[in-house]
Amino acid sequence: MNPKIYGIIISAKQRRGVLLPDIDGIDTVKEQIRIVKRKAGIDELENEVVIRKFKTTKFY
Repeated sequence: MNPKIYGIIISAKQRRGVLLPDIDGIDTVKEQIRIVKRKAGIDELENEVVIRKFKTTKFY
């Protein structure tokens, strides 16, 4: 998975967080997961999560 190409959605229990792809300063999947978990209020040590990836299209 490439954080420059794919965004992610993480779900755990009743919480969910999303992060778009290609955000400046986010270069690894590990960083993406950490940030999304924090945004969603999911404990960093929570292992029972569902991770989905997605692509976006930019219109100029």
